[in-house]
Amino acid sequence: SYTHSAVDNILLKLLDSGINMARLGYRSKINPHTQKFMPKYDEIKSYGKFIQMIDEFSVVATTCLGIKDIMFSLRSKDFDYVILDEASQVSLSVALGPLRYGQRFIMVGDHFQLPPLVKNDVAREHGLEESLFKILSERHPESMVELTYQYRMCGDIVKLSNFLIYEGRLKCGTEEVYNQKLKMLDPRETLQQFKRPGFENDHWLSDVLNPDEKVVFIDYDKVSLIIETSDGDNITNMGEAELIKLCLKGMLECGVACEDIGVMSLYRAQLRLLKRKLSVHESNGLEILTADQFQGRDKKCIIISMVRCNAELHGGALLKELRRVNVAMTRAKSKLIIVGSKKTIGSVAEIQGFMKMLEENKWMYTLPHNALDVYELAETKVPNEEL
Repeated sequence: SYTHSAVDNILLKLLDSGINMARLGYRSKINPHTQKFMPKYDEIKSYGKFIQMIDEFSVVATTCLGIKDIMFSLRSKDFDYVILDEASQVSLSVALGPLRYGQRFIMVGDHFQLPPLVKNDVAREHGLEESLFKILSERHPESMVELTYQYRMCGDIVKLSNFLIYEGRLKCGTEEVYNQKLKMLDPRETLQQFKRPGFENDHWLSDVLNPDEKVVFIDYDKVSLIIETSDGDNITNMGEAELIKLCLKGMLECGVACEDIGVMSLYRAQLRLLKRKLSVHESNGLEILTADQFQGRDKKCIIISMVRCNAELHGGALLKELRRVNVAMTRAKSKLIIVGSKKTIGSVAEIQGFMKMLEENKWMYTLPHNALDVYELAETKVPNEEL
């Protein structure tokens, strides 16, 4: 795979398989639970023993760039198979390296999600953004198998993905997957104690966190203090960060574990802001990442910060790439919370149909103007210097 996390996600499913495996790479990059598969080179006393050890591994797991390990230079035979995961994210030049070590190869990917990251404009214009996976799947459709059953997302989230990309082809593998929901204490009963005086009958947070509502777009257009700020290309939204903090702390009070929640934004400056505000929870397993970083990963609940909210109704260019939007939405297994400005986000032509679909399914929740004042779960006052 291109990323360490995707390699480890596979090995974590094989921990008790009894397969003789080697996990290559820097220890700091490898999941602590799979580090036990790292070869103990320092225990080898002779060249012959070294060759014997590396030839006895049934499975060797590494990233595409990990093929520079000495094992690949000294191994006496090719692998029977090379399996390349996340293949649609791997550029042709990077994919060719590992594939040449096997007699056959299997590529696993989805070119309807994110393409290889290519920063150089000339390279992109000349086709390097097109993965070998995409090239081969289009030129040799007889060799491609489309997997339409998925075992991650509940039915409502699959409905979103089908609307965005798959035109109804994606299905839940079982009824249990289709009906899954976030397990938590009753939000209305649990969060009532955190109400400020005078707001006893306002239940917006418990409504949003209701596990039966598996997709929720929180529209804060009526909350006047929430607006984006920019410093050059660095765009942030402090009010959104406060709403996300409230949602996170509300779920924690209702018994949801930090490690089951992921916070995402398409904007790196907003990500840095969220990391500062939620840093106390990262040590307990909360992950705060971009959509690109979340590809290949999932959480029971994903909260997405859309960031853009301005008087000019400029939604930005990032939402025009529906593959990125699809990746963002499909990281959630049981609960998806999108925090954004309906007016600003809805101004992006490419996503207007998606916003209409949210409304038709009653997945749009409009916050009251005083939403930031209702609960005492977190410090919710937006500092003037941030506005």
